Amino acid sequence: MLLNGQHGSTVTITKPTQPGEYYFYLAASNTSGPADTTRSYFIIDNAGTCTNPTIASNPEWAKSARVYFLFPKAFTAAGTIPAAAQRLQYIHDMGFNVIWMMPVMKNAYPIDQHYGPGYNIVDFYAVAPEYGTNDDFINFISQAHALGIKVILDVTPNHTSRFHPWSLDAHIFHEDSRYWTWYEHNNQPSGQTNNLGSSLDADGFNYYTGFSDQLLNFNWSDIDARTEMINAYKYWVKYLDLDGYRFDVYWGPHRRYGEVYMGDPVREALKHIKPDILLLGEDEGTGSNTQYIYADAGGGLDAAYDFKLYFNQIQGFGFSSTAVDNLQDDVYNGGYYPGPNSLYMRFMESQDEDCITYFYSNGNSLDAATTFNRTKPMASLIFSIPGFPMIWNGQEVGWGYGISGAKEDRNRSTIAWNFQGGPFLIPHYQRLAQIRSQFKAFSTQKFQRLNSSNGLVYAFSRAYAASAREDGIVAINFGSTSSNVTISFSVSDLGGWLQGGKTYIVSDLYNNQIYPVTFTSGGSASLSLILPAYGTAICILADSAKQVLIPTGVENNHSEIAPTKFQLYQNYPNPFNPSTLIQFDLPKQGQVKVYIFSILGKEIAEVTNSMYSAGTHQVEWNGRTNAGVQASSGVYFIRLEAGSLTDTKKIVLVK
Repeated sequence: MLLNGQHGSTVTITKPTQPGEYYFYLAASNTSGPADTTRSYFIIDNAGTCTNPTIASNPEWAKSARVYFLFPKAFTAAGTIPAAAQRLQYIHDMGFNVIWMMPVMKNAYPIDQHYGPGYNIVDFYAVAPEYGTNDDFINFISQAHALGIKVILDVTPNHTSRFHPWSLDAHIFHEDSRYWTWYEHNNQPSGQTNNLGSSLDADGFNYYTGFSDQLLNFNWSDIDARTEMINAYKYWVKYLDLDGYRFDVYWGPHRRYGEVYMGDPVREALKHIKPDILLLGEDEGTGSNTQYIYADAGGGLDAAYDFKLYFNQIQGFGFSSTAVDNLQDDVYNGGYYPGPNSLYMRFMESQDEDCITYFYSNGNSLDAATTFNRTKPMASLIFSIPGFPMIWNGQEVGWGYGISGAKEDRNRSTIAWNFQGGPFLIPHYQRLAQIRSQFKAFSTQKFQRLNSSNGLVYAFSRAYAASAREDGIVAINFGSTSSNVTISFSVSDLGGWLQGGKTYIVSDLYNNQIYPVTFTSGGSASLSLILPAYGTAICILADSAKQVLIPTGVENNHSEIAPTKFQLYQNYPNPFNPSTLIQFDLPKQGQVKVYIFSILGKEIAEVTNSMYSAGTHQVEWNGRTNAGVQASSGVYFIRLEAGSLTDTKKIVLVK
C-alpha cells in the first residue's frame, strides 16, 4: 500500500476540515498475479466527527435525490442516447441530481414506445443499436457527471428474454443444457405473483402470466446463473461508471428466494466496486414488515417504492377535506420508518402508470388550465415530505393531457416540449426541486403534521438538525379557491433549537415572502398565509431570511434542439374516437398545412395552416369535417405540407 510515501498495512492522513464524503481506492496484488481493487469512503460531519460507512449506508446524493425518469424514445424526437445528452443541462437547471434511465440494453425486438419499452433483454452487455453504442452511453454518463448528475439504469433481475442465448440453448437441449437450471421451472404460488398469475411455456419454463412467455423467470438460487448476472451488473458500474440500478420486478426474485440469493450478493459485489451507488428496487418500501428488503435490515436495497401512497391517495385523490385528512397516515407512513438508510421513492407518474393529468382532468373532461393547476399540490407534497421524489419525463409540461386511448399513448409517446402545460408546470417543478436541493430539512425523515385553520390546507413541519438552526414548514392548498389560512405550531414540532419568547424569520421560498414569527413564552406560534387555489408555501424558519436560487432561462431552453429532418409521426391514438393528436418535426421555420383527406383523395378537414418555428409541434384533429360535422368511421389520411416537403400517414376513425 502506498499513500503519500507511506507503506504498510495502515496509512494515516490528516483529517479534512470541511464536512463531506471523502473517497479512496485500495489496490492489492501479490507476486503470483492475483489482484483486486475496492473503493470506500469516510464522512466528516458538521461537528468534525469522522465516521466510516457500512454496507448498509447510502451516500448523501442518494439521501437528497431528486430523480428524473428518462425514456429516450419519448424524451427526444430522435429517440437516441446522444440526443438525450443534448438536454442534460436542462435537467440540471431544473434541479434534478439523479437520472433513472429506462433499459438501454439490446432487446429481442427494437425498443418502441408501446409494449416493447426495453425489458425484453437479450444482451446484458450491449446498448441497443436503436439507442446508440456503449460509447454513447459512456459519454452520456460522463456529461451527466460533469453537471453533478448521477445516472442509474433500469435492469431486469427477475427475467431474461426467451430469445436470450441462455434461454435459446436451454430450450433446445433442455436438461442437457448448462443453462437449464438458470431458469425457474416451477409454477409460483398465487400469493407470490402480485396478481399476475404463473404459467409454464411448452418446454416447462416459468413466467408471470401477465408478462407473457417473452419474459422467463431467472433462477437466482443457481450459483452459476447468479455469478453471471452479477458480472453483467458489475460491468456497467466498473467500466461505464454507472451510479446504480433500478431493479425491475425486484419483488419477483425476492418472493421466490428471499434476499440471500439476489439482494445480498448483488449489493455486496457492487458496493465492493463502488460503495456510493444507489440500488432502487421495484417493491413495496413503506409500511411495517417492508424493512427486510433494505440493507438496514440485512436486505439488498437502498430504496424501494411507496406504492401505498400512490394507489391509496395520489391516483384517486378527491380534493376534499376528507381526502386531505386521509393523506396523513400514508404520508406519515403510520409513523414507521424502516431504518436510517432505508429510502423510499414517491411519485405521481411512471412508465407503468398513467399520466397524472389524465386522473386529475377526470378522464380529460376538465379544461387544461384547471387540470395542470390541480396537479400542483400533490407535486408540492412529494417534493417536501420524507422519501425522495421522482418525476417521469414530460410530467413537467403536463404531457398526457388530451391524449385518449391506451395509457402507453399518453406516457410513452414523443414529448412535445412546447406543450401547453409547460408555462403552468415547469416553473413549479423547478422551484420544488431547487428548494429540496438547497435546503436539507426537506430530505430528512422527520415529519409532523401541523394544525391548519382550513381543512383543505395540509400543513406540516420538517425538522432538521438543531445545529443547523433551520427547519421547514409547508402549507399546501388542495382547494379550488384562495385560502386565508393560519398554521399553528410549537417548538416541540420543530428541531429543538427554538426558544419561547423569541422572534424568528419564516422565509417562504416558493413565493419569495418573509414573515417574522414570535413564539410565546410557552413555546407556541402561528403563521398566517394567503394561498391561491392549489397554491403552495414551502418555508424555512431560521434566525435570518433565506432565499432559493433559481437558474434562469429554463422556461426558454426546455424545448428540444431543432430536429434535423422534416417528419410526420403516426398520430396518437390510432385508431381513435373522436379526436387524435398529430405531431411533426420541422427543421426550419415555415408555413405548415396539415389536412385530412378521404380514401378517395378528397380534403375533408384542414387542421392547421399557419407559420411554425423550427422544432417539434403537435396539433389535434377533433374528428370533424370543415363543415363542422363529425366524420364517419373509416380510413383517412393525414397530409403535411411545408413548402416543397410533404408527408402522409394513414389513420383510422372508429365509433
